[in-house]
Amino acid sequence: MEFSQFTTRRRDFLRQAACSAVGALSARTTIRDLWLINSGSGQETFTDYKAMVCIFMAGGNDSNNLVIPIGSDYGNYASIRQNLALPSSAVLPINPLNSDGREYALHPSCPELATLFAEQKMAMLFNTGPLVQPINRTQYQKNSVAKPPQLFSHSDQVTHWQTALPDQPPRMGWGGRIADLLHPCQYELLDGVPTVNSAKISLCTSLAGANTFEVGNQFAQFHVSTSGAVTLGGVTGQRLQAVKDILSLNTQNLQRNAYADVTKRAIEIGDTLNSSISPYLDPTDVSYTSQSSAAPWRWNTGMTGIYTGGAVGGFPNTS
Repeated sequence: MEFSQFTTRRRDFLRQAACSAVGALSARTTIRDLWLINSGSGQETFTDYKAMVCIFMAGGNDSNNLVIPIGSDYGNYASIRQNLALPSSAVLPINPLNSDGREYALHPSCPELATLFAEQKMAMLFNTGPLVQPINRTQYQKNSVAKPPQLFSHSDQVTHWQTALPDQPPRMGWGGRIADLLHPCQYELLDGVPTVNSAKISLCTSLAGANTFEVGNQFAQFHVSTSGAVTLGGVTGQRLQAVKDILSLNTQNLQRNAYADVTKRAIEIGDTLNSSISPYLDPTDVSYTSQSSAAPWRWNTGMTGIYTGGAVGGFPNTS
């Protein structure tokens, strides 16, 4: 699988500036079946609506007091946690189907999670994280197998989750790489720009700002808010047209032209998106869940792609 190489053309510079970084797909990628997507994408053009909605928890919750041992193991837990230990009388016991013979309970502030767990609608995964390959303690201590850079660094592991390439520094996300392969199903690109309609919206759209997950090699992410695209404030009518005319001026300055390109496309795409979604927005709903519920407005604009609903700040394992 190959990606286009970097050259100092204006369109390439634009992609580099907008996506932060580019690079070749590692031969050791943990997503080993991307070639199937590439094969399938060349067979037909899809007309139905499909979107992958991603809510990234930035590492999830690794608090030592979310799931605690009770019963005969509670004393050991209490001696280690000392004044941070939860009272055994306050916790919420659970009954795992695949018990290891020990008894566990959830934090008393999580009755909803306890209910979901009892209804077999929720599971818990422990000791998870991206690795280059399986590793045990002896191998780690002897440094005998490959490990992710900066292993045990929370911020680095959060990035590796988004790249699925834990054997190298972050460059492209697996969402962006998938979008690179699926992009021709929606419209073809010419130098990174849609050939059918320049106002087409990127396959990777984010409500949480720039992220590594959606960085690809073919196009830039599109960042929006829960109320739609971010537009120029106080610029309408003749003033807006004057701005567009200025942005259309061609210069010999590579960076200036790239900036103008980004701004022009932001205006065009913003107008397309906002006019399409305005009937579906609830201006009173500004909660975190509104980020997830904003996904359906992609359907009205014919936007098939990878949609990032948001990211909740990381939970360092310090309490």
